Amino acid sequence: MRFLLAATLCLSVAGCSSIVDMAKGDDGQNVYGGTQRNVALINGKEVVTHGGVLEVIIGVCDFPFSLALDTAFLPVTVIFSIFRPWRLPPM
Repeated sequence: MRFLLAATLCLSVAGCSSIVDMAKGDDGQNVYGGTQRNVALINGKEVVTHGGVLEVIIGVCDFPFSLALDTAFLPVTVIFSIFRPWRLPPM
């Protein structure tokens, strides 16, 4: 039962950070933006809910899917980063 719950959680957040980064508008379309967001969630630098263990679990579950989706979005995000040079990369 726990495995089924964990698998459902992982599949429900699959690539979510990458899609959120691409849909942000002017602040989005960062190179590997979804992966960067997951690393920030895992390290506790970004808070989506109330913080804690749940965000770390979501970040870990979403990381491989966001990495794959960010790799697929790479040609688009590189073009956005070239034509918007005034924007500094997020820290």
